[in-house]
Amino acid sequence: MKSQSKNKANMVECVAALRVLDDASSRLLSSKRLADAVRSMDEALLLARTMYPAGSKELHLRSTSLLDTINTLSLQLINSGKTDEAHPYLSRALQVVGERKDEVAAVTFNNAACFYRKKKKLRTALLFLDKAFNIERSLPVSANPSGTLLNMAAVTSELGRHEEALSLGKRSLVYLQRELAEETARLRSWGEVTENATLLNKYSVLAVAFHNVGCECEHLHLDEQAIEHYSKGAEIAEFYLGRSSDVTYVRIWP
Repeated sequence: MKSQSKNKANMVECVAALRVLDDASSRLLSSKRLADAVRSMDEALLLARTMYPAGSKELHLRSTSLLDTINTLSLQLINSGKTDEAHPYLSRALQVVGERKDEVAAVTFNNAACFYRKKKKLRTALLFLDKAFNIERSLPVSANPSGTLLNMAAVTSELGRHEEALSLGKRSLVYLQRELAEETARLRSWGEVTENATLLNKYSVLAVAFHNVGCECEHLHLDEQAIEHYSKGAEIAEFYLGRSSDVTYVRIWP
């Protein structure tokens, strides 16, 4: 009886402590203090692991929230030039991901790839991109398999493996055009196709993808294919984004 009472008292204390941490995390997230929020959420996850069984919905939801916050923070740090500061957060995210093979795991691997590319560790970046793509292509609905392929092509090109980069670039075109067709059909059913921001962004990426494939063709002295892909990229950019667009001017009309 004493043991049961003690266990019950411990559980009550843990629940109370978890509530305090959750409240603190919510306040920190609301005030955009992401680094402090990560510490609070991580502490809450570690405490929750003493209270709930492995594989439980509670732990899954908590780890997902923590990963989402770490990914947001680490990408902010990388994009603001504070790449080294992102490393401990990404290392923790990779620990939390474990054996997950879902969208948040793919985002984490993509962010890790971004970090290692910035650090010029291209082969490590490519390994993480490959992990991300293998997850994304297995999901029924995934946000970014084409983008991951584009990044794989870019990193492979930086490694001087232009035939492989060309193959990856062409695969990204297939994925992008499929995604565009699906998105257009979905928006048309809602009557929202005209100048939809998501759709225009996809066309922007598609224009750049054609341009990048053209670059790889040029590396391989496939001049006719290069001209064909450059022209297609320019056509898409000018038609959907306008001649004054940065994509059209900077990437297509150098």
